[in-house]
Amino acid sequence: MLGFRVKVTGRENIAKAEELGSVIVFNHVSYVDAPAIMWLLAPSGVGKSSVSNVPILKYVVRAYQAIYFHEEKKPRDGAAPAAPPKPPKKNPPGGFPMVCMAPEGTCSDGRGLLEFRTGAFVLGRPVLPVCMKYKTNDHNPAWTQVYSEAWHLLRLLSQWRNELEIIICPPYVPSAEELADPKLYANNVRALMGKVMNQPLLPHSHAQFLALKKLK
Repeated sequence: MLGFRVKVTGRENIAKAEELGSVIVFNHVSYVDAPAIMWLLAPSGVGKSSVSNVPILKYVVRAYQAIYFHEEKKPRDGAAPAAPPKPPKKNPPGGFPMVCMAPEGTCSDGRGLLEFRTGAFVLGRPVLPVCMKYKTNDHNPAWTQVYSEAWHLLRLLSQWRNELEIIICPPYVPSAEELADPKLYANNVRALMGKVMNQPLLPHSHAQFLALKKLK
């Protein structure tokens, strides 16, 4: 796939996750993540509304019944925070596909996990952690500070060998404490994924990424 040798472990966990109505959570590293997860799990993704305007890709995303959100804005002074939605009922077999989210909120460089946001965890649903682990050679496939999309893709396709390991963990069912505290739930899932991939938990967040982006 896209010149990558893909190794998948944990396929047996998918059926249980579908039975539980789980939310798929994965660490976002590269544009390779999306086709890999679409091929493997065929989920309904959650992504920026700007994706709906990308030529060709917008039709693919629409076919997968994507859910769009607009870039976040700071709440007005004095505005009350929105109440979390109520947990949805379990979907019957053959219903809507599992929803897939990247709780880091942006791409990392693949060498560690950024802080998780709580959007995938506030509903209190079980989650299916999917770990995307790239073997970095001369060129890192991570989609971080990329200044030329065409050059980035050309260098990636010019490597002799690109490897991606996808580790599908068993569904994670939250405890009573985690249901009461989505941040705790997110942190515990993040710690589990870091342990599975043998990667550090980085003290950086999506908000810091946005601040860095403004400096470009």
